Amino acid sequence: MKSLIRKIKFFFERAVLEGSWLQLLLIVALIGIVSFVGGLSAHSLTPQFENLATAVWWAFLRLTDPGYLGDDQGTTLRSISTILTVVGYVLFMGTLVALMTQWMWRLVRQLEEGRTPLSLKSHIVFAGLDQRTPEMIREMLLSDERLNMFLRRMRRSKLTVVVLTSRPGIEAIQLLKAELGDLWRRGQVIVRHGRASDPDDLERVDICNAAVFLVPHVENGHGDARASTIMAALNHVLSKHESKGPLVVTEFTDTRSPRVLKAFPQITCEPVLVRSTITKILAQSIKHAGLARVFMELLSHNDGHEIYIKEFEELIGMSLIEAENHFKHVLPIGVLRKTKGDHILVLDPKAIIKEGDRPLFMSQDMNSIDYSTDVTPLPARQETMPINMPEVRTRSVLIVGPESAAVPLQEELQDCDDFKALVKVVNKYDVDQLKDFNKIVLLPMPIKNARPDEIDQHTIHNFFMLRSELNKLDHHPDILVELASTSAAEAFVGEARCDVIVPAYISAHLIAHVGLRPELNAVFDEVLGPDGNGADMSMFHPSVYHIEVEKNYTFRELRDLVRAHGHVLIGLRVALDENRHKRRMDIAPINEKEYLLTNNDRLVTLH
Repeated sequence: MKSLIRKIKFFFERAVLEGSWLQLLLIVALIGIVSFVGGLSAHSLTPQFENLATAVWWAFLRLTDPGYLGDDQGTTLRSISTILTVVGYVLFMGTLVALMTQWMWRLVRQLEEGRTPLSLKSHIVFAGLDQRTPEMIREMLLSDERLNMFLRRMRRSKLTVVVLTSRPGIEAIQLLKAELGDLWRRGQVIVRHGRASDPDDLERVDICNAAVFLVPHVENGHGDARASTIMAALNHVLSKHESKGPLVVTEFTDTRSPRVLKAFPQITCEPVLVRSTITKILAQSIKHAGLARVFMELLSHNDGHEIYIKEFEELIGMSLIEAENHFKHVLPIGVLRKTKGDHILVLDPKAIIKEGDRPLFMSQDMNSIDYSTDVTPLPARQETMPINMPEVRTRSVLIVGPESAAVPLQEELQDCDDFKALVKVVNKYDVDQLKDFNKIVLLPMPIKNARPDEIDQHTIHNFFMLRSELNKLDHHPDILVELASTSAAEAFVGEARCDVIVPAYISAHLIAHVGLRPELNAVFDEVLGPDGNGADMSMFHPSVYHIEVEKNYTFRELRDLVRAHGHVLIGLRVALDENRHKRRMDIAPINEKEYLLTNNDRLVTLH
């Protein structure tokens, strides 16, 4: 008997937990049993029913409809009818309503978790969700010209973004909604629960019909190994459906990792070496104080300049210096020329623009890049004196941060031919030795289980403690701060001799814009990338180009003087006081404002 009761309990448990249909069948069975018991009681205890079937039907009607309660005669029958009506309220109005509510809750929950397969075309899929994902989506939505070009190429009217994440759907939606703010559109940003390394989950986001598949590193991920696994899963799906698939933009840390792409010839992939790019930007910012401001402006959707590619058939056959004369309100940089399996950035003003070359411009928006036929004749070319390159400078650099992050930076500095860095790496600095260093770098210290914004809280605290100690020593070295999150840079606004680099912000820009226009990957590699054969951005004293100081110049006049030496002037670092504690960066000014060039000012050039 005990065993039978246990079996009944177990069966009841499985029926209740199995799902809505079994729960419904269980309630139907209970209604049948109550109707039979009620009918049997009425047939046995009263003489009003000729047979059991009629009595059972009578009981079922009382059970389901309270309106019959006053129709019965006799105390016994009324008592049975009342009991059946009360039980009916419990079964129908209680149990059935609860069952329907629970079923609807499960359905809504499942839909919110994002497990429904998608049917889309020309959408963009993100593999994973972390603090950079909202920034990448924001970059895409705010990049009007590049976004419009992408949509025209895909023949779509609006951008659709799908985020494939292992986070619960509700949590992911709330995070994206909070970070995107007014840019959030439920129909435009879709969340699906799953892992990008699972072929089934890739099929659920309709990866074969996607236009772009972005594979950035995510927090607590496994870096390049994760990227390779995702590529293998994607290759399986594309082979299964015999599909060309999307353009894949993959972030790699190790410069050797892109070799794995040879194993997947079916996949069109743009590898982005973000960490190496960040290391070069840090090294350049250490060499030239203030250069971080240029990098942050070029890699931003905010008011400021960006690098654009725009082609004009009229330029073919012209020299670069002739072509530059046709653009009044933007800064021509050079042309991106495709070579065998690679690209090079051509800056030589005498170089002839060929068919297939892609002109590069620095501008606040693409609409400002207009070809003008109203040009002034070029002045007669005069012989220029050779560039008076400065002597190799030696600077002592203190890097405060984890050794694992400092070693690549130290190696990048050692590879510089025009800068000798005496580097010391510490986790905690000695106040008495601070005067020995010309430059100080603060790297974020990893903290177990801490969010990026929490890590930045410690970095900001350490910066102001360091600033306090330096003020006591009356020592004012250049300070470079690397932040872990995209939201903490405002804390450093107005700080003298301090530059801020936000790798999460820069990497979000790189990956998002390469996704919209793949050709930009070659541009970023040439201007910002780790390849030593690319262009360099530097700051030089005016005397390097034989430009006299304490004289007034417009930016265009300075640009022409620098261009005569084959370099491209992209901005000025203007000293606001004699000690250069306060400085202003003017990037590609297009007005006719005159600058009184002083001995403390520097020219920002690309060469």
